[in-house]
Amino acid sequence: MNNPDHRQLNIGEIARLAGVSPSTVSRALNNYPQINPETRARILSIIAEMNYSPSPIARSLKTRRTYTVGLAIRSFADTWVIKCVPPIEAILRTAGYQVFVSSHDMNLDQEKSMIRSFWSRQVDGIILTSFTQNDWIIAQQTDHKAPLVMFNPSGEISYPYSVIVDVEEGAQKAVEYLLSLGHTRIGYILIDPARMSSRLRLSGYRRALE
Repeated sequence: MNNPDHRQLNIGEIARLAGVSPSTVSRALNNYPQINPETRARILSIIAEMNYSPSPIARSLKTRRTYTVGLAIRSFADTWVIKCVPPIEAILRTAGYQVFVSSHDMNLDQEKSMIRSFWSRQVDGIILTSFTQNDWIIAQQTDHKAPLVMFNPSGEISYPYSVIVDVEEGAQKAVEYLLSLGHTRIGYILIDPARMSSRLRLSGYRRALE
């Protein structure tokens, strides 16, 4: 039953071969729980034998979703951010999403252009590792349906949809660990007093010593 030209197949043909309705085939493809396990296995077996691949375009037209997410990172040279990319991709992949990754290289104009590009591609969501917080993102978000989440943004945390690292508690725990080892003369190097993250680390350092 192998079909070398799998592009000619559709859900209707798979349904006819399996003796079920097209909606049942669709439920099997999307892992819906409301389907008999034996029926699902029969449908998946036919799909495998026929080398059938669902059309992403047809799927997006039906669901009004593209099953894509835009991931805008600060820089490919930012080792901390790069380490976060594979887990983000893995989680989204298990949910059925593909990820577009691009870098704005710490340039505000490029960051805006990248976000506009993702929106024009009708992605279902955007994850942004921004180097700054600005009112432009908040203003633009209200005009687009695709949600935008900031991942560990720099500066004052004003954007309502942000995932951030608690650097203040992290610094406090680091100092507490050194204190537990018997150290009492512990220094802190403040690299950039203008950065909120630096000031928060200093606060956690002082809190532990106090």
